[in-house]
Amino acid sequence: MVGVGFVAVAAVGCAADEGDSDDWDEANEVSEIAVAGRWIPSASAAAAGDRQWSRYDDGPSWSGGRNCGGSLLAGTRELGDYLRASFRGVRSYDGYACRANTANTSQTSLHGTGRALDVYIPLSGGQADNTVGDAVANWLVANAASLGVQLVIWDRSSWNASRGAGAKLRGYGGPHPHHDHLHIELNTDGAARRTAWFRNRSAASAPTSTPPAASTPTPTPTPTPTARPRMRVVTGGLNLRRGVGTSYGVIVAMPCGAAVTVVGGPVSGWYNVEYNGTRGWASGTYLTPEASYRASVCGG
Repeated sequence: MVGVGFVAVAAVGCAADEGDSDDWDEANEVSEIAVAGRWIPSASAAAAGDRQWSRYDDGPSWSGGRNCGGSLLAGTRELGDYLRASFRGVRSYDGYACRANTANTSQTSLHGTGRALDVYIPLSGGQADNTVGDAVANWLVANAASLGVQLVIWDRSSWNASRGAGAKLRGYGGPHPHHDHLHIELNTDGAARRTAWFRNRSAASAPTSTPPAASTPTPTPTPTPTARPRMRVVTGGLNLRRGVGTSYGVIVAMPCGAAVTVVGGPVSGWYNVEYNGTRGWASGTYLTPEASYRASVCGG
C-alpha cells in the first residue's frame, strides 16, 4: 500500500501531539477517509486480529501530574527494544511524557503512565513508508492478546483490540496523521510484563518484513468482548455521561435495572460502559455486578 496526498510533516512523537493516542476519542475516528492509501491490515493479519481481544485500560486521574510514572514501564520498553531489533527500518522509539489526556483532562495521558510507545518510521518521499510500518502494525495486530496491546494508530488508521471482530479497525482523523510513527498502547498487564509473550516469545508469531502469511501460527484464542463484565443500574435515572465526573454532559438517563457492559475503568470511581449500543461514563456508586443484582432493589 502506498499513501498519497499528505504534505511531508517533520517526525514528532505522540508525546508532543495534541489529540494523539490515549487523547484519542470517538470524535477522532471516522468511517471513511477521503485521502486514499491509509493503513489497512493484510487479510491474514486482519483475520488473526479479529481473533484477538485485549482489555482497554484508561489512565488514572490527572491530579496535577501526581499519577505520572516517571518513565516507560518495563513491558513497554521491552516491546520497543524488540521492535527496533526485529524490524528493518525502525529508527527509534520513545513515548514518555507527563501530561493530562487532552481528550479528557481529568485523566493522565497514557504517555504519562509509561504505557504508550511511539515507534518512528522515516518518511519515504514525504509519505508513510508502508513497506516498513505496515509490517510492524500487522504483527502487533495479529499478536495483540499475547503482547497486551490495546491500541495501534498508524498512517491514518486506528485498531482497538477491545472491540468486536470486524469492528476493530477505523479511520483515524486526529490532527496528526501518524504517517511517520506508530502509536502503540499496552494495557496494564502488558506494561507489567504479565502477558504470554513476555514469558515465552513463541506465544507470538515471528516478525517478518512482510505481512504474516495465512499459515502463521496465532496465539491461543482469548476471551471475546462478549465475556466483558456486565453490571446493573441500581438507582432510577442514572446519567450516562461523556466523561468522568458530573461536569460532563449527559448522553442519556438509564433506568433502574438497566444492564450495561463494562468497557473500562474504574477511573475515580467511574466506569466506561456501553448501554443499548451507546458508550459513556457512569458512577460506580450506582452500579452493581450482574450476579449480585436483585430486582427488588428497583421495586421488582
